[in-house]
Amino acid sequence: MSLRSERSPPGPATALSSADRAEHGDGGRERRAVAKQRRRATDTVRAAVRDGALWKTGDVVVLACSGGRDSIAGLALLADLRLALGHQLVVGHIDHQLRNDGEAVAHLVRTAAARFGVVAHCKQVAVAAGPQLEARARTARYAALQAIRAEVGGAVIATAHHADDQAETLLMRLSRGAGADALRGIASQRDDDVVRPMLALDGNALKAVAIAANLDWIDDPSNVDTSFTRNHMRHVALPALEAGQPGAARGIVRSMRTLADAGSVSGFWVDRFLDSVAVTTASTLRLPRSAMPNDAAVLGPLVRSVALRLGVAVPGQRAATELARACGQGAPCSIEIAGLNVMLSDEYALFAVRHVA
Repeated sequence: MSLRSERSPPGPATALSSADRAEHGDGGRERRAVAKQRRRATDTVRAAVRDGALWKTGDVVVLACSGGRDSIAGLALLADLRLALGHQLVVGHIDHQLRNDGEAVAHLVRTAAARFGVVAHCKQVAVAAGPQLEARARTARYAALQAIRAEVGGAVIATAHHADDQAETLLMRLSRGAGADALRGIASQRDDDVVRPMLALDGNALKAVAIAANLDWIDDPSNVDTSFTRNHMRHVALPALEAGQPGAARGIVRSMRTLADAGSVSGFWVDRFLDSVAVTTASTLRLPRSAMPNDAAVLGPLVRSVALRLGVAVPGQRAATELARACGQGAPCSIEIAGLNVMLSDEYALFAVRHVA
């Protein structure tokens, strides 16, 4: 267990340690600077919640808190904003039982929550060691957080994902050849009522908040294990980018916003187009063959919107490429893409939900 206690400088009556002096100095200037960073972060989160309508006045917000720096800072921010935003705050902490300091971490979370008059609900989940450990732990964690949300009548689950997480996510997805939808990054809202109000902040801003609030946190040793892809991006790839191009992470986040905006625009017009020409039933959607271009870049947003309307998984860009190739051949044919059968005739293109036995 690695306990971090990087506090803001105490008042004049308390002597600073040599480490405190080295990092924070003796005067009040550093304290004022850190306090200013905390206020700026609070303003940023307040704007994100209001602009994105992430929750409403009176809602119960369940903050997912691991005991690490980011979620501990998130606790301070959302506690500070209770009066301004009118929400009630509950903390949800999940112990995956993969570390031997689980009780110590839970105690730290409860103590931090109690400082703000917030109740912490701690649950244990069983995650066996083995392949895809991160993915299985994430699934178990969110299921447990949803159970806490149901118990307390929560409107949303808030996480402390931030701008650095966005940059890491984009690098991971780019390296896997992801399509335009995936390159939009981490969404501020998910369909399962998970929200990310801190995406506009970076890790340094959250660290400043935790220090300003005089909060301790515990570093998870697995976060420095670069055999995990995300950790490799965090500790190797991103620092290398920043060394060659200072501000690279912020630039990546801006690019993701641009991609998200472009996707929203294309989605809007594709939906307008489908509203005007598509004939839709519960499990099929039919378009004039003349509306099917043989350009995969154009077909991608179209196929995405069709899949969403028919309630099937959104196909990747490869599916759009296969469909474009079929459209370019001109002859009637039938192909399967993800959860859809697509039948192309001389007159129409029929998308039908594919039922797999």
